[in-house]
Formats: sequence, structure tokens, C-alpha cells
Amino acid sequence: MPTEHILDLKQIAELLRCSEEQAASQLASGNLPGVKFGKAWIAPADALLSRLNEIAIAQANERRSRERATPMATTVALPKSARKRPPALPSF
Repeated sequence: MPTEHILDLKQIAELLRCSEEQAASQLASGNLPGVKFGKAWIAPADALLSRLNEIAIAQANERRSRERATPMATTVALPKSARKRPPALPSF
């Protein structure tokens, strides 16, 4: 297997546009697929990209469901008696 299909921690962080510490944390928690050899994390590029697709789709679905659940703002007409008049301007 060619090594370009395997990403090291630095490459993963660059791909995710985050720090190496943040990438390592996501790998360690299992949120992202990876393997730790000694002190170094590596990840198969295909598995990482597949997981990113899953996360993106899940988050998009969450945003859509929240948008549907949020009630739309409505305009309520106030009676003339409830409307405030602007203050009178001084006359010179």
C-alpha cells in the first residue's frame, strides 16, 4: 500500500485545519478513525474522509431539523392607541 494513502498526525491536522493536539484528541476519543503506533497517530485517508462525510451529513441533518422546529417570527399589528408617537421637536 502506498504511503500517500496513510496520513500522519501533521497531515491530519492540516486537512482538518486544526492543531495537532486537537486532531490527536479527536483520534484518541474515537471520533475520527486512526491507529496509534507508540506515540504517533496515523489514519487511512479513505477512512478519515469517509468519517468526515458522515459527520458533515449528520450535522447538516441536525441543522435542518432545528430549522424546521424553530417557529417563524410573526408580525403583530398594534392598535393605534398602543403605538408610541415620536417626541415633539423643539420649535425655534
